[in-house]
Amino acid sequence: MQILLPEESGSALARFLLRNLPPRLFLPGKPAFLFAEKGALPPRPLTGGILIADAEARLSPALKGMLTLTCGPSPKDTFTFSGRGEEEAAVALMRTIPLPGGTAEPMEVPISFPAGTGDFLLLAATAALVLSDVLEEKNQREFIRFYAP
Repeated sequence: MQILLPEESGSALARFLLRNLPPRLFLPGKPAFLFAEKGALPPRPLTGGILIADAEARLSPALKGMLTLTCGPSPKDTFTFSGRGEEEAAVALMRTIPLPGGTAEPMEVPISFPAGTGDFLLLAATAALVLSDVLEEKNQREFIRFYAP
């Protein structure tokens, strides 16, 4: 899987992803992850890509053919918090996601992070880790530690 950064590579999301995700996730490969934040221009569609979108993002109709996973506060979102404190949370994958070579099953991922980190940053980065099998390489019971960009 490949992470494609938002067009504004200086955005808070881009900086957060670069700081917290393994470098190998940014190497060319297919399918790719695209991100759509609330209030940001949505990315262009990519055949076979996975769109990780803020639940409040307005998406272009051109993106409708992509597998779109939402991150937000509702149990209807694909990734949401099952619990959230000031510096720790549990991110829940709410349903089974078909992926090339397998599936991502519903799970909870404990995370820790600096106070004040935005919800979408945390949910999107956790989604990328879950969907790219990074967590299978680690013990899922351990906290995933995120750092400020």
